[in-house]
Amino acid sequence: MKVFFTGMIDKIGRNAAVTCITQPLWAIPFYLYNSYAALYMINQGITEGQVGVVNSVSFIVKAAAAVFAGYIINRLGRKTSIIMFDVFSWVIPYFLWSIATNYWQFIAASLFSGLGIVNTIAWNCILVEDTRPEHRIFVFNFNEIIIIIAGFLTPVSGLLISKFTLVPAIRGVCVFGLICMVTLEIVRFFLLKETGIGREKMLEAKSIKTNVRLFTGFWKTAGFIVRNRLLTVLFVLSIAVNFCFIINNLYYFPYLTSHLKYNQAGVSLFPSLTSVVSLLMLFFIIPRIKDRDKFLLAGFLLYFVGALILIFAPGGLIKVSIIMVLTNVVFWAVSRTITNILLSTRIANAVDDHARADIMSFYNIFSIVCMFPAGIIGGSLYEISPRGPFYFISVVYLIGFAAFFLLLQIGRRKEAADKLGESI
Repeated sequence: MKVFFTGMIDKIGRNAAVTCITQPLWAIPFYLYNSYAALYMINQGITEGQVGVVNSVSFIVKAAAAVFAGYIINRLGRKTSIIMFDVFSWVIPYFLWSIATNYWQFIAASLFSGLGIVNTIAWNCILVEDTRPEHRIFVFNFNEIIIIIAGFLTPVSGLLISKFTLVPAIRGVCVFGLICMVTLEIVRFFLLKETGIGREKMLEAKSIKTNVRLFTGFWKTAGFIVRNRLLTVLFVLSIAVNFCFIINNLYYFPYLTSHLKYNQAGVSLFPSLTSVVSLLMLFFIIPRIKDRDKFLLAGFLLYFVGALILIFAPGGLIKVSIIMVLTNVVFWAVSRTITNILLSTRIANAVDDHARADIMSFYNIFSIVCMFPAGIIGGSLYEISPRGPFYFISVVYLIGFAAFFLLLQIGRRKEAADKLGESI
């Protein structure tokens, strides 16, 4: 293990290696809880619409916190920000989830969870700032592999539910998550080091004049993003993907169990199948991708088709229904793997390291504002029709496919015109 860890440090740097290797401490409880979060709330008398509100409350806090995230991270440093806000956004929520019995207690957990936007940005900085650009796709790929392997334990939630019923089982999962996150913060405290860029920003932030500039530079950052067409499109695509992921995450399991009449414990096998497919993609396909743009287009198209398959799947555990749902799982697993890795890598390489905290802070503010209605929209659509959220998802991915295809065509025409101009 020591030799492996040393080799990782030599290839991608200490912080990236520590972040990737310790990721299971976050990922395992996240998968165990998150897959059943909506059902956990619903089984305690919370309506589908209220589930959406609980989710949206978190985005209100994220929007407010994201305004100050860049300043906080530059002031405190990447390492301190991650540790401090992991406590606020994961340790405290896991405790609250483990004891929650009503709507308002879930709202309280959601308020703390929203502060996670700060450590998300700090995590992104510490993951890539000391890593060379050519190694960043390896970092994101390896990190995704670690998370997916952790996802294989999702059926444990189903086994616990079969033995103890849903609410007691998920309470136990939350206690386990609390222990994991406390352990993770101790490990990060001793093993992570502040990045070179982080040390520079901490020194700059000590100046009152610099502090003022950090806030007034907010709109300059916005202008920079808008003028950078590639970065703008990548951000919009990322927001669209995350918007759909939130809706799908909230209502996929309720749709399978309530509408298609699948067993609550049995549906925990679907995330495991997703993990297997994603792992195969990460090992055998992603490292061999040459034309990333074409694969990104394919990812959008596959998600659209997968949504249609799910929409028209008949209810009940009949052969046709099972085949269609399994096909949906495979299509979505392939799509998510492609879009997550390629979008993350393209965005990481398109952002300058010295402006990373500010740009990612602004992106997250805009993203959160856009994400805020996701839970409410998803809940409203689900109450109208259980298929409603998935019709919406299919349309968004089709638009994303068309928009990115159009951008590529414009880029190719411009490149051809530039070459023609040079030849003349």
